[in-house]
Amino acid sequence: MMFKIFWGGRPAQRAGSGSGVDLNHRFWSDIGFRFSVPVLLSAVLCSGCMTISHPLSSVNLKEPGWTVRQGQAVWHLAKAQGGREFAGEVLVATRPDGRAFVQFSKSPFPLVIGQENPRQWQIEFPPQNKHYAGRGKPPKRIIWLYLPEVLAGKSPPEDWTWHEDSSGWKLEDHRNGESIEGFFESSAALKRLDWPAFVRFSSSPSPKPVPVLE
Repeated sequence: MMFKIFWGGRPAQRAGSGSGVDLNHRFWSDIGFRFSVPVLLSAVLCSGCMTISHPLSSVNLKEPGWTVRQGQAVWHLAKAQGGREFAGEVLVATRPDGRAFVQFSKSPFPLVIGQENPRQWQIEFPPQNKHYAGRGKPPKRIIWLYLPEVLAGKSPPEDWTWHEDSSGWKLEDHRNGESIEGFFESSAALKRLDWPAFVRFSSSPSPKPVPVLE
């Protein structure tokens, strides 16, 4: 299985940032990463699921209409999952028609890959080769699929907060303590990036049915 977007490099704290997000000290060792991935995934996986036969298609981020943001983020797991923290690179792409794409990576591994439109959502956790999908709004326990929504101007769910200023941003679910915080590169920096034209969940020409969270 191949994944079309992930970046190398070690993220550093944004110069002059007042957000207090020190990304230099949030990376785990290779050994720690190996044992931490199951804990990370346990925050979002469920026991009951059904399947759909038509996963969302690949997206073309060079197609007109996409607004692409790339930067650094720290994922704070829910208190019930031990409150662990994971730092990495984040990419969020949105369109006025409601389509969105999000990826969170720790080079060279993509950890979370999500996509949604007004009718359907899908998320993948490559370290364990897990795929989940559903119709309508995504479950609130999948915080990554709500990041594109708040960036597109939508209100966060009840008991959540969204804050964004010149020093960074933070999306938090106050019910369980889970949050994502970070910052995006400037528009000038993004113009120098050259991401692949197409991004997809799998290189397989005939994707298997995707489990649907109930």
